[in-house]
Amino acid sequence: MARQVFRHRLVSGFPDEVTIAAKTGTLPGLHMEAGVVRYPDGSRYAVSVFARTRELAASRPAVDAAIGAAARIAVEFLRRHSI
Repeated sequence: MARQVFRHRLVSGFPDEVTIAAKTGTLPGLHMEAGVVRYPDGSRYAVSVFARTRELAASRPAVDAAIGAAARIAVEFLRRHSI
């Protein structure tokens, strides 16, 4: 997954020092990505974001950015609330 060619979904939500290995999936009206987010401190988080759209276009930059933002919000929550 670290060799993923498309770097515009999960990656878009995180700073450069965060490493992401992910796999993208797209079907008409469905946009998703699942992967592992690794921080410089060694902590790792499994993340999967699924989005459904009314339009069937495969390329949806705003949806891709929203996937990254949702992933970042979820991981930041976990980082703040982990023991």
